[in-house]
Amino acid sequence: MIFASAIAFLGALLALLASRKYILRLNLIAIGFLIFFPTVASAGASNIGVGEAFLHFPSVFGFAVAIVTLTRETSQTTRSGKTGLWILFVGIGLATAITLTETGRSGLISLANCMISPILLSLSTLKLFRNYQEFRGNLVRLFIWSGLLETLLASAQYLQKSNLIFSQQLIDYQYWYSAASYTRSQGTFDHPLILATFLLLALVLTLTTLESWWKWPVALILLVGIILTQSRSAVSLAIFSLAISFLISRTVRLVPSLIVSLFLALSIWNLDVFQQALLSLLGKNENDYGSSQARADSLAYLMQNPTEFLFGLNGFTSSFALKSTSVLNATLENGVLMWLYDLGIVCFTSVVFGFLSQLRPVSINSKTLIPTTLTIMVISYSSISASPVATYIWLTGFIFICNISKLNPLSGKLSKSADNITHLESPPPLNHIHNSLEDD
Repeated sequence: MIFASAIAFLGALLALLASRKYILRLNLIAIGFLIFFPTVASAGASNIGVGEAFLHFPSVFGFAVAIVTLTRETSQTTRSGKTGLWILFVGIGLATAITLTETGRSGLISLANCMISPILLSLSTLKLFRNYQEFRGNLVRLFIWSGLLETLLASAQYLQKSNLIFSQQLIDYQYWYSAASYTRSQGTFDHPLILATFLLLALVLTLTTLESWWKWPVALILLVGIILTQSRSAVSLAIFSLAISFLISRTVRLVPSLIVSLFLALSIWNLDVFQQALLSLLGKNENDYGSSQARADSLAYLMQNPTEFLFGLNGFTSSFALKSTSVLNATLENGVLMWLYDLGIVCFTSVVFGFLSQLRPVSINSKTLIPTTLTIMVISYSSISASPVATYIWLTGFIFICNISKLNPLSGKLSKSADNITHLESPPPLNHIHNSLEDD
């Protein structure tokens, strides 16, 4: 706790003393921490016992930076937007009270890690995203470049059949992890499905914002990373997004892009590591029914016990107990169902409606790939109840689509300054995480 308090103090101090330029950078640093530091890194730094609840230090830092940013930045929130914010905070307060009563300290720590901190950091992102073009361009580049780096690490992990980083912490704190049979890349995240969700966001951002011949080669590399996670849901959604974008893209006929993409595809196809991953994924789709059965069990439990989801007030992370009490063979395997079970419909609706009220309505176009694919992905496993970064990724997807009129296309090199980009036409728990992310 002392280390977490020091990080919170550092984040608050830096943000308080920072100028506008450094406020933007601090928010990007906080997002980067979420991406590159898994929860097991915090567990190791805390020196706690296996099974004990612990604060996720990047979430603590992000919380501090977000609070200072939200209080310092001027807001043009409408009356309805202010009302929505109050509804959001009432929902968070209700979630805190319910969790304190029902699941105590352990649930409160997970609530702070996986819901409160990501929501506040997302609101901070939203405010800066609307007000500063520099931040918008850098945020998109952060996701795309991070996706490429994660794919590089995922390739090394799959080739070496080892996580390569934090391996001992994974052995200590995650029951599913097996160093002897490493078959799914997870990058710097706690689970392959979280990596798959992140790469899916990076892929869709590439398809919707990158307007240069680099677009398709980058998208192809990110697709390889998704395949290495062995997530059938993510691979299906990625291929769907690629197909839709390919059909409507204005730059699809660029000869350099197609030539480089074709050469890259042939090179990747000839790699043994890719062929092994693809064959493993196809074999898994034919022979593995575990995760499908777990999701079917979750839906069956919902239909048999609807009031527990609509009106149940069990406290954050209480749904994980359904597995330990043998009611289910796995967790609920659906982040939205888990929130409903844990907090009840009133609290859940308050939090979700309150956050969405801060976003602006948009017309339906290709950019809807972002929230659509991410929403489908996050409800296919227990992501937003078990991972701070998964919650942040999901909410940020809606920020991108609902502020698309201010999002400029990235032309030329990925490192090009945001100030020189032409304008786009306007349209619109951690102790529980180890028992929650089942096979996809």
